[in-house]
Amino acid sequence: MRASDVPGVVDVVNAAAERAIGWRRAAVDAMGGLRLDRYVAPTAEHVLAVDGDDVILGHAYVGDGDGDGLVVSHTAVTVHPDRRGDIGDVLVEWAVNDARQRAAELRPGVRGLLQAFVYEQEAWARELLERHGFEVVREWTHMVVNLEQPPDAPARVGMVTIQAMDLGHDWERVLPAMDEAYADHWGTVPAQFAQSTPARPSGPVDRTYSNAPGFCFLS
Repeated sequence: MRASDVPGVVDVVNAAAERAIGWRRAAVDAMGGLRLDRYVAPTAEHVLAVDGDDVILGHAYVGDGDGDGLVVSHTAVTVHPDRRGDIGDVLVEWAVNDARQRAAELRPGVRGLLQAFVYEQEAWARELLERHGFEVVREWTHMVVNLEQPPDAPARVGMVTIQAMDLGHDWERVLPAMDEAYADHWGTVPAQFAQSTPARPSGPVDRTYSNAPGFCFLS
């Protein structure tokens, strides 16, 4: 996907989202890249479906999830609601094949997973994924806080303090706590057994994501 393709992808994703759920799910980020409502790693693979006039009709990606390297892959497939046809099937087939290639690089005995996230109202996307063998395994709730007004200050508990996380040095303290907190979470692999995360691309970094310095805290 070229930088010049990003506005077209944003238009397709938002057209589908507004039709199904009533709000926008994509924007152009501070670096001119694609910002979706779920974080997508810079190392993700993207493909587009275009017509004869080079107009973008659909978009799909496969990316590694949450620092687990090639253990859990995420995907999303979007097609403009007025131009669907069999485009979605082609994009899902690409995503599944890409994830299978990633899974082939896993250590022996480690199971690869491909997750897709859809909202309850996105009936078309859910039916598309189920046709290709996906099945519902759990549900989650999307919650939003309007920050036009400052939220109430959190109540302090005992001697607990909150401090900014040093993303360059605090992970050795954070990872054991995350392992314990998510020990029963489906698809989780303890940090010491996870594959190494691929190197991120060099160059400018968009620090407007919520996992950027100043948005992560320790208690």
